[in-house]
Amino acid sequence: MHKAMMAAVSAAFLLAGCASSISLQENLQIACRAYSASLTSLAGFRAAGRLTDQQIAAVDQWRPTLNEACSGGITETDDLLNLVESGVVSMIFIEEEVRDES
Repeated sequence: MHKAMMAAVSAAFLLAGCASSISLQENLQIACRAYSASLTSLAGFRAAGRLTDQQIAAVDQWRPTLNEACSGGITETDDLLNLVESGVVSMIFIEEEVRDES
């Protein structure tokens, strides 16, 4: 339960950037860095055989969208930021599920 709360706090911190004076571009960069860190962590869990088929499918569903969004080739909009943040939050929760199983 503590780890789930920590994931929620992490997600809230990520999303809090939207309410600050940080620009859209900076918020998107922060979200994309969080995506990269989460993806790296999840890749390690997958290599260790710790992800379920459902967790792998969820990550695989987000990856093409987040890769494209974070590549810099798409016009930066609030909707794009919301999409990236949603994907990152989903991935953070998967990380926490895996850690809770330890």
